[in-house]
Amino acid sequence: MRNYRVCDSIEAYAFEKALDKACEELEEVDKMSDAEACVFCNTDTKEEALEVIQEEIDYIEFQLNRMAV
Repeated sequence: MRNYRVCDSIEAYAFEKALDKACEELEEVDKMSDAEACVFCNTDTKEEALEVIQEEIDYIEFQLNRMAV
């Protein structure tokens, strides 16, 4: 569990929620067929869909780490 300055706690909460959602999406898309994943993420391949979600997760984690005390 990360600790945040009070001024960042509300923003961190939003990032934590976004991280949870992105991780859930990554799991869902991984279970989908190639066609379903492409439609769900508006990508050309399932691999691209997974990569896009993973990049989002990496970005959110980076932001949370920047805020951590």
